[in-house]
Amino acid sequence: TGALPACRGTSRRRCGPRLRQESTCSAAAPLSQTAIMSVGGRRIRPLFKRAMMLTATLLAATAGIMAAGTSRSLSRYSTLEVEVIGDSPNNAAKEGIDWPSLRKENPDVVGWLTVEGTSISYPVTSERGEHAGGWYLKHDFWGRASTLGCPYIDPRCTTEASHILIYGHTVDAPDSMFTPLSHAYEQQTFSLIGDAHWSTPEHGDATFKPLMAINVDALYPDIQQFRFASNSGLRSFLRSLSKDASCCAENKEELIERARRVLSLVTCPSPHEGECTRTIVIFVQLQARSRPLRTKHFQP
Repeated sequence: TGALPACRGTSRRRCGPRLRQESTCSAAAPLSQTAIMSVGGRRIRPLFKRAMMLTATLLAATAGIMAAGTSRSLSRYSTLEVEVIGDSPNNAAKEGIDWPSLRKENPDVVGWLTVEGTSISYPVTSERGEHAGGWYLKHDFWGRASTLGCPYIDPRCTTEASHILIYGHTVDAPDSMFTPLSHAYEQQTFSLIGDAHWSTPEHGDATFKPLMAINVDALYPDIQQFRFASNSGLRSFLRSLSKDASCCAENKEELIERARRVLSLVTCPSPHEGECTRTIVIFVQLQARSRPLRTKHFQP
């Protein structure tokens, strides 16, 4: 197991000791504004100031470029959603998704995710080949550098696994990417979340019910399980997670008893880079109810 991927942002904060050393959480100590450099005994404060001004200018220019890229990505995602889903989140299931067209735009696409009650309706990619190692944390669906990134599936599971784990960013734009889930560990936010629809080219549309939400350390190992020997093992997995849940569905026990697959959506609780915790919203696909036995009534 390892740390769950982090969101990218403009500010940093320090984490506790559990986060991996290679994480972006530990910010470097800032250089003092009053520092004075010297060469051969000569004080060169003006040179230092000019260097600082140049650095600030470059950073501002980079931020402007990234902001423009983010704006373009937002527009393209909105256009893509209308082309694929239309005006209703159920259209994907009714009319089908044009997977060949989507794969022409990006062969890494493996599914489409929609969450009712939120603005989430995005393609989901798989990291592979040259796009492995966090590529979609920093690039949009079309491969352009973007702070929005693109939702992607954990490489340790498949689109039809017993447990599907999908990552997405929390960003400054409140209705973009997985931002609507960032505070789902609060009951007022969780209660607004509806069913998740997971569509794949091989198996069509599957519906998952919201079960619970948790806010945990980025190294949280309990969520990083993908194979279960039986349905009882999957139910034990869910009951273990529920101990850390801050909010759950009212019919939690019924949902756990009928669960056949799990869908977990992972994001950060804020857009700040270096967040040490993750918000995880857990959905379950249910087994069909068994038909009740019909009782025949006889006239005496």
